[in-house]
Amino acid sequence: MSVIASGEQKKMLARLQAWYESAAAALSTAVVVEMKETKWVVHTNSNTTNAPTGGYFAWLTLPETCNIDELAVQTEKHQVAVLRGHRCVAGGRDDDLSFFASKQSVRLCFAYLDEAEIVEMVRRLARAVRAATV
Repeated sequence: MSVIASGEQKKMLARLQAWYESAAAALSTAVVVEMKETKWVVHTNSNTTNAPTGGYFAWLTLPETCNIDELAVQTEKHQVAVLRGHRCVAGGRDDDLSFFASKQSVRLCFAYLDEAEIVEMVRRLARAVRAATV
């Protein structure tokens, strides 16, 4: 019997949806906890929530006082990886989403981590940002 015919596909999708919602919520909470001290801004499609609203990623814009070259050193030191936003933009850009192309933006992925790992990742990133900020 196939996965679709047995109904297992719907069960699997429901489990994945719940897991990703939980991971996104954990990331949102952790980012907000660190926001005051890091001065980073989280980008969403909503003015009412800091939760990621699509995909497996959250986007942060770091303060102008954060030295991006030093951040690369600090993220390695703190054993956390981020992808600089400008590396994620291909071709033209939408002016409403220009923060994606900013060298002060970073992309965080929450697809492969559990909630505790997400919280720890954000803590490490916050330490790295503070250490790289003048």
